[in-house]
Amino acid sequence: MSLRENIQSRPVVAGALAGALIIIAAMVIFHETLGQPHRSVRWMNSAFYSDDDGKTWFIDDIGRIPPFDHNGKTAVRAVVFCSGAGKQFVAYLEKFSDAQQTEIEAGIAAHPEEKSYWLNSTMLVKRPGDSAWLYSGIDATPEQRAAYQKAMIPISPDGSSNISLVLPGDPYATE
Repeated sequence: MSLRENIQSRPVVAGALAGALIIIAAMVIFHETLGQPHRSVRWMNSAFYSDDDGKTWFIDDIGRIPPFDHNGKTAVRAVVFCSGAGKQFVAYLEKFSDAQQTEIEAGIAAHPEEKSYWLNSTMLVKRPGDSAWLYSGIDATPEQRAAYQKAMIPISPDGSSNISLVLPGDPYATE
């Protein structure tokens, strides 16, 4: 007996199989649309910034070119994590060098449609409390690259190893 004849002779099995596929499809659709929190477009176009070396942070447009003036203080991008104990913290800060900032602003002015390209340039980084900004460009030394990579490893202030990245618009994100 062929597979077709077997299925036709068992309409209950074919109906159950079709029903199971419909239920699975419905579950996938539910999960993708309603089963998890989604960030709005406003939040997807936002980033955290700090103007006090990571002690506090605020949300602003991701298209800002850090550093920039914020209420008379210099603001830089802040990368926020949450410890396993629920405490949020800035793991490291990011900014462009003065030369990069000048080049990026000129590039965006000449070709506004390429803004995302310019904003994806490698930034300087540092941990809150450190004085030196670290560089990892093509002409960086191996020592500079190692220090840069080490600074980008998040370390929870409470010693928790269970940490997660926080994004603007996450239900548990604080400012």
